[in-house]
This record gives sequence, structure tokens and C-alpha cells, in this order.
Amino acid sequence: MSRQHSFLGVFVCTLLLMAAMFHPATDTFAQDICGCPPDQEQNATITICVGGMNRTVIVAYCNKNYCPPERGVQPCNPDNLPINARTIIRKVCIIDGGPIVADPQVIMNATVAAMGICCSGYHFFPPCKDPQAPFHWLVTTPKCVRFDVAAQCVYACDNTPCCTHLVRFTQTTTGECITDVLHSCDDPVDCEGDCIRLECRYPVECCW
Repeated sequence: MSRQHSFLGVFVCTLLLMAAMFHPATDTFAQDICGCPPDQEQNATITICVGGMNRTVIVAYCNKNYCPPERGVQPCNPDNLPINARTIIRKVCIIDGGPIVADPQVIMNATVAAMGICCSGYHFFPPCKDPQAPFHWLVTTPKCVRFDVAAQCVYACDNTPCCTHLVRFTQTTTGECITDVLHSCDDPVDCEGDCIRLECRYPVECCW
């Protein structure tokens, strides 16, 4: 009987190990990397496109360039591709006094798109400029935000879950820039209190 129990225990442990190995954990997981260290957060004034109009925003973010590209950079990089840059966005405010934008998702989408290479060139990643090579970008945005409509500010809630995309930008010999979303990681945790939940979808289009 003891041998049978021992065999059963080994068999169950083997099944659990196999399940852990093959479960696609990169698609949904709790992330603790949504924040920027205070000494690394920076502000940039950029132009985004909303409703066919150029709008001016200030974006609070942190960024790390890898030149040359590095493997082993996480999260949301299941194939361990060489990463050129890792960016975390914390807050976006429209500051030009133009028409009110009522949807925080639009503001966040337009900002992420504007920071990507195919919509802005290498404005945010000058040390890594190499048009001949694919550019791999890990970009993280908050899933749970507060939206101050009057101030036109979208900002991360405390302890927010986050959304991360692994994106490849490729410059072709004809001058075309191609955006490929290779992987998206969505934290399924619910938002607390009055926080608004944003979609986890990379904004390929440059104008929102």
C-alpha cells in the first residue's frame, strides 16, 4: 500500500509540474512592474493625434534603452527576443486647451501610438536608431486609471494592474514602417473603487 501511495504521489507531482510548464502564463499574470522608480520617472511634451487633430500632451513615463539590444528583458517576452527599449507610461495630460476629449482610452491609445517608432520615428529612442534592424519595444500602460475630465489627465491608480505589449517595428527598403504586435500580457485583476479599466490592445493606428 505504501508503494502505491508513493507512486501516486510522484504521478500527481509530475502532472502538476507539466501543467506549470505548459500553461501559457505570459498571457495573464499579476505584474508588479507598473510603476516607475521616483528617480527614473520623467516628463515629455509630445504631439498626439486625436480625431484628425494634433494635440499637445505631457506624458509621465520611464524608459530604458538597450543598445545593443538585450535578451532576458521581461515581462511579456516569452521567446526571449532581444529588446531595444522598455517603457512604462504612468500619466498623460492634454495641455493645449483644445476641444475636450471625453474618453481616457482615446488619450492613452493616441499617446502610446505617438511614442512608437512607426508614428514618431526615433524621437524617444535616439541611442538605438538602426533602420536596418527590427526594433523590439516592451511598453506597459496602467489597466486601472482615474480620469480628470476638466484637467484632461489620465493617470494610474495606486497598485494598478497593467498591460504590456511586445511590439516589433520594421523599416522596409521602400521606406514603409511595419508594426507587428508579437505578444500582449493582460493582468485580469479588477479595478478598485472609482478607477476606470482600460482595454489591453496595442494601438497600431497613429491617429485616434
